[in-house]
Amino acid sequence: MERVDKSELFRLAAVLYADNNYEVKPKTIHKKIVESALLDNGNRDMSVDELVQTIDDRYDFVFTSEEVVDIINSDDKSFLVTGSNGNRRIQLTSKRMDVLREKLQKNTIDYFIQQFIEQHESFGAFDVKVIIYKFLFEVFTVNINSFTKLLDYKKDIGEIKNLEVGKFSDAEKGIINKFLQWDNDAKNKSIFDIASYALEYCLITNSSKKHEIHLDNLRNKTFYLDTNIIFRALGINGDNRKARTTTFLKKFNEAKEALVISKFTEAEFKATVKFYVAKIDKTINPRINSSFFRQYNQTSEFFDYFHAWRAKRHNDSLDLFEAHLFTLYETFKKEFSITVDFAIPFDEGDDKVKAEIDAVASDIYSFKHLEGKDKQIDYEVAKWDARNLHLIAKRRGAHTRNIFEAQYFFISSDQSLRRWDYQRNPETPTVLLPSQWLSILLRYLNRTNDDFRSFVSFLNLSQNEAHLSGEKFQLVLAGIAEITSDVEQQKTIIEVMIEKKFQGIVVNGFSDEEIIGKSREQAKTLLEEALKDSHLMNRGLQEELHSHLENSGVTIQQLREEKAAEEEKVQATALEVQEKERVIKIKGDEAEALRQVLRGKFVTGKLRKWKAGGVLGIIGALLITASYCLIFCFRTEWWNYACAICKWVNTYSDGSVEKSLLSTALWAPSASLIWFGKLIYHRFLNAESRVQKLKKIEEELPEQYKSPA
Repeated sequence: MERVDKSELFRLAAVLYADNNYEVKPKTIHKKIVESALLDNGNRDMSVDELVQTIDDRYDFVFTSEEVVDIINSDDKSFLVTGSNGNRRIQLTSKRMDVLREKLQKNTIDYFIQQFIEQHESFGAFDVKVIIYKFLFEVFTVNINSFTKLLDYKKDIGEIKNLEVGKFSDAEKGIINKFLQWDNDAKNKSIFDIASYALEYCLITNSSKKHEIHLDNLRNKTFYLDTNIIFRALGINGDNRKARTTTFLKKFNEAKEALVISKFTEAEFKATVKFYVAKIDKTINPRINSSFFRQYNQTSEFFDYFHAWRAKRHNDSLDLFEAHLFTLYETFKKEFSITVDFAIPFDEGDDKVKAEIDAVASDIYSFKHLEGKDKQIDYEVAKWDARNLHLIAKRRGAHTRNIFEAQYFFISSDQSLRRWDYQRNPETPTVLLPSQWLSILLRYLNRTNDDFRSFVSFLNLSQNEAHLSGEKFQLVLAGIAEITSDVEQQKTIIEVMIEKKFQGIVVNGFSDEEIIGKSREQAKTLLEEALKDSHLMNRGLQEELHSHLENSGVTIQQLREEKAAEEEKVQATALEVQEKERVIKIKGDEAEALRQVLRGKFVTGKLRKWKAGGVLGIIGALLITASYCLIFCFRTEWWNYACAICKWVNTYSDGSVEKSLLSTALWAPSASLIWFGKLIYHRFLNAESRVQKLKKIEEELPEQYKSPA
């Protein structure tokens, strides 16, 4: 593949998946390769032989003349053919050319790289396009080697190289990671297309039909999860990795693949948690502020996770923290329907089994050290890996020839373990990176922008940045906390140490106690220097003040006399103000007393008028009652008007309209007695009505009767 032009390769990937269709027939793929060759040639007409040679030169694919002719003849809407037999010339129809150009206009990786460069002018000293091209080609090449081995275990793929090993400087890795982390969904899909094309390449070059990948051929497989996947899924390595890992695991559930954790991985996970909790227990100090730790710590790992948890709680017991992690672990297993494999198909106590596992563990341990990576690896970590690989080998049995036949795999983010696995024996590899399996699954399942983002996140390169690990940073803070509990002083000290890059504190080979001791010594020295500087500054200020007093000729006694005179003036002014305030208060009290008298008179007058209505009610009620009494009393007296009215009404015949109307009018005043009764009751007898009236009068008081606020 080294002879293939990278830009043409990436453009071909865009052509293949421009329709967002990843599960296509080989014949369709072949047609798109021919289209891409014509497109890259500026759509100048070409002979069949020229097309075959161009495809070989540019894409490293071997097509026969007969295959090209079959492709051309099968689609007259895409290809324009002139001439005949040996003089046949081929090009794309103008309509097909326009369709392809429109689809590719904003879908090629070149387009996104150019956008990225325009947004990051600070990278001007670097050839950003060359760096990203180099990285993406490495992704493509590594995927080809990986898929080749998965499709046919007999293939000799040479050395499986890791993207990080000797390929890029730290500055270049920073640019690449920035590009990968750039929030652009279309860019993420474009990168996935390039990685997916690697699988397409393997399928084409291994043209046997038995190697055609379909989701049905990949079902019913069992995937064991490594401890590093569990830590990511729980959020211990940061929220971003948690989100991407959970998206990845959901795809397994969607594809109905079995997710399993071996008893070895579960034991390793719990042992690792207890190991780090014990580490924290050795250095934890109430003087270490968790918010302060997170402000200056640059890594997302166990110690950072602990301080994030601790900062939100009053009870920061390590037993509670450990229980919290184990609860998250149980919830994680339920969420993704993960089972734990306790039924081990071999005797762990058998000497032969022990020897086999120890041999594999030693091989892994040696391989990682020879690579120059993971120098701090514990042999016990390699031992856990060896146990898991031995378990999966027993589960596989003799079914190990290719990805279709093998039913058991180990999902891990450990790049070194994967490379060791691919080169150790002529069998289908056991260890798969999340990005490898995700690139296969996403071809056959519904794809979302979050899925592409998750895939791209697994491609990030680790950088050898000058950041202190959370564990080492905890040790440094423990040393500082022994000297001072003042957060501002701790902040000043740590900023000086960071500026000096922890020189003389964190040195390879230093034990935890030595790092704490060196931190304590430097913190003490820095505080002593700060105190010394403070004394010197104080002495200088005193000398400056003394000189100023001598030069100005002003004595302390003069200053005291001036101060005493000023105090006397202030005191006299204060007494004068107090006297004025007393007079104002007396006048104010007199005004308030007068206001209350006038207010009382106003309220009494209003209340008297209100009660007058009740007096009218009494008079009205008495008049009506007296009138009705006269109907029956003093009937013969000349002045008895009530009796006279009744006699007049009776002059009309019974049943007449006149008598009915006059009788009704005669008794109508009796209804007024009810109203007069209520009026008298509320105005004289009901205390609540009186209170309500007083309240209303108070609310409607004129401003002159209201007390000032």
